[in-house]
Amino acid sequence: MDPAASAALVAAKLALAPKIRAWASHVLDPNTSRFKEARDEMFREWVADLQVLAREQFAYLSARMDDVEARTDERVRDAESQSVLMNYARAANTEPIGERRRMLDFAAAALLDARLTVAEHSRVERIVRELDPKDVLWLSAIDRATGTYQGRKLVPAERVRFTVWSHGRADVLVAAGCIRIQHVTREGLGSVHDPDEPAGFDTAIVTREGDLVLRVLRLYVRSHPDPILSPGHERTPDDCSEEEAWGAIDTVPDLRASAIRWSAIGHVLYESPKRDFRAASPPKAKAVLRFPAVPAAEGDTVAALASPPEQSSAVPGGSAKAVHVTAQPGSDANHRVVEIQGPHDVLRWLADEVDARWT
Repeated sequence: MDPAASAALVAAKLALAPKIRAWASHVLDPNTSRFKEARDEMFREWVADLQVLAREQFAYLSARMDDVEARTDERVRDAESQSVLMNYARAANTEPIGERRRMLDFAAAALLDARLTVAEHSRVERIVRELDPKDVLWLSAIDRATGTYQGRKLVPAERVRFTVWSHGRADVLVAAGCIRIQHVTREGLGSVHDPDEPAGFDTAIVTREGDLVLRVLRLYVRSHPDPILSPGHERTPDDCSEEEAWGAIDTVPDLRASAIRWSAIGHVLYESPKRDFRAASPPKAKAVLRFPAVPAAEGDTVAALASPPEQSSAVPGGSAKAVHVTAQPGSDANHRVVEIQGPHDVLRWLADEVDARWT
């Protein structure tokens, strides 16, 4: 090394040494007043944000649950629920990364959701310790991916999700138990398969634990942009805007509010047309949003308010974005299977609002 450069390096080390000692002593001595003040202020902000997010969570649940006040009151008084909240508070109090503290805030506020048991919330609390915010966002992107056509071949959703998982390099989701990677052999495909396909392929499956994490952190995920556009959710230039879509949906009185409320009853399925059908000319992008267990009176009432296809087509300019509702017999006389039918570029917004599973 050049003597001048060597002398400069030695001088830099000597100049930096006191700063390093001061930094280390500050970190290793939590009894300093500056350390305690910073920690206390950080925790006060976390608690203040928790109160705001808890109100948002309550508003979200109120739209979906008729007895939300009683169930929320029971949850906040539950000793086990309070213990889980304390676990979140302890984690937030020692967490140095601001965005992770924010994620913990959303998870703690979600304790108000009595649709999940305290045991399930506790399980999520343990899993979330292992995840960074970007991991949760990638989990959502993987979960939202749907099957798609490549030419005339249908690529299964689990295979598409493996591609998204690989793209996101989200190995930690497997370690945390949120994703299961499974290899499907030709024998596992059943009797129908393409002889040109390879002997098998890898799939990514969102586990029960992964589903719980997404349910708890639903509002957190919605407050952030997706890390990638999930396959199957692409839009075309001819798609209507979100504002136009809600305008079409709201032509059916009480449809939006009813659909949100029904989503708390059971899993909602959204049969979305695949990309090739959306790009066809004329477009074949019809979709169906299906609610499996709607109280009979509610389903029949909303279906009666929706204009039948022959009436909507008579309205100038109204047929292209018309939304139709049918209520069919359910598993028993007290319930209906409600189907909302309409253009994909309209119903996709309602499907996401009610957390429907795209198929």
